[in-house]
Formats: sequence, C-alpha cells, structure tokens
Amino acid sequence: MLSSRDFTDVVQLAVKQGYRAIAFDRPGYGYSERTKNVETTPISQANLIHKALIELGINEPIILVGHSWSGTMTLSCALQFSDKVAGIVILAGAMYKEGYPAERGDVISKVVITPILGNIILNTL
Repeated sequence: MLSSRDFTDVVQLAVKQGYRAIAFDRPGYGYSERTKNVETTPISQANLIHKALIELGINEPIILVGHSWSGTMTLSCALQFSDKVAGIVILAGAMYKEGYPAERGDVISKVVITPILGNIILNTL
C-alpha cells in the first residue's frame, strides 16, 4: 500500500519548479488514523480532501493527481468541485464498473484501516 511519503521526490521536484505540491494520505490509508468509522466512498473522501484544501487556505483551482484507488476519488472531486479543479492526472487508476471495492469493505481495505493491525501491516510491508 502506498502512502503520501511515496510521492516525496515528486513533490520536491514540483516545488523546485515553483509549484506548491501537497500529498495526502486518504483517511484510513498510509499513515492516517485508522478507525472503523471511516467512510471510504470516492464521494465522501473527495469531500474530505476538499475540506482539507480549504483549511490549508488553498482557494485557487488546482491540478489533482490520483493513483490507484484514488483515481476514482480524483474524478469524484473534479465532478463535485469543478470550479476548484484546473485539471486531473490519474496514474494506474483502479476503476470498477461494478462499484468501488473499498466502499463494500473488500479484504485489503478492511485490513489496512483496522486500528493497530493496519499500522503494523503497512509499516512492515
């Protein structure tokens, strides 16, 4: 599983080019807090990212980059907040016509968002 730290080099390259770059761990993934009450739908997580950007004082349209399961969340964010999105980039986006696996509680998502166990597995792998 990826965390925002996996994008440290890319963020630093963007900053050197004069851009402001931020990498988020989606709730329940990476190094974020794990709780069983995390809503994992692309729509709810797009809302959380949008709120975080507001709290950071980012008001101008941004370019969103989503990798893997964040690809669907990135599309959701672009659709919900089109006035705040200048563009999107989706890398190896996991798109499912039958729905979003994490939303239904697939095995991998259940394990990585489990308190304590999720931290152990992600930090070990």
